[in-house]
Amino acid sequence: MKNLMRVFIVTVLAADLFAIVYFTGHYVNTGHFLPAQHGNETNPVLAALTPETAEASDSDASGVEAKDVDMSVVLAAGDPTLGQKISNKCKACHTFDSGGPNKTGPNLWNIVGGPIAHLDSFSYSSALAKRHEAGDTWTEENLYHFLENPKDFAPGTKMVLKIRKSEERAHLIAYLKTLK
Repeated sequence: MKNLMRVFIVTVLAADLFAIVYFTGHYVNTGHFLPAQHGNETNPVLAALTPETAEASDSDASGVEAKDVDMSVVLAAGDPTLGQKISNKCKACHTFDSGGPNKTGPNLWNIVGGPIAHLDSFSYSSALAKRHEAGDTWTEENLYHFLENPKDFAPGTKMVLKIRKSEERAHLIAYLKTLK
C-alpha cells in the first residue's frame, strides 16, 4: 500500500511538472496561455498577431511589431468590460470620471477622438504639447501606440506604464471609448 501511494504521488507530481513546463513554454513562445483557436471560433486578436500577418520584434510581449498588425482587427476585438478591469493599472495616476481631478496624469474622460494634451489644467510634457499644437488627436491608433510605449510615442512624457499585450491595449481603448 505504501509503494502504491508513492507511485501515485510521483505520478501526480510528474503530471504537474509536465503541465508547468508545457504551459510555460507555450506562454514564452506565444505570449498567451490559451491557443489562438477555441473550438471552431478563432480569436481575432490572436489571429491578427500570427506570423503570417506580422513580423516578430522585441517591442511587444507577444513578439509582434504593433505597426505590422492589422489595427482594425485588433481594435475591433476590444472589449470595454475587460478594458475597465485593465484600467485598474492606470488608476494610481489617472481618473476616469467626468470632471474628475488630475493626478500624476490627466483625467481621461472623453479622451478618445479628442486633442492630445486635452486639458488646460494639466502640465503636459513638451512632446505632447507639441503634438497638441500640431493638431494631433487621440485616435485609437495613436492611443494604441502610446500605450504600447509612451516614451517612444512622446519622448519626455511622464507616463512610464507600458501596456505590453496588444489585446489589453485594444480592451483598454474600447473602455476609454465608452467614457463620453
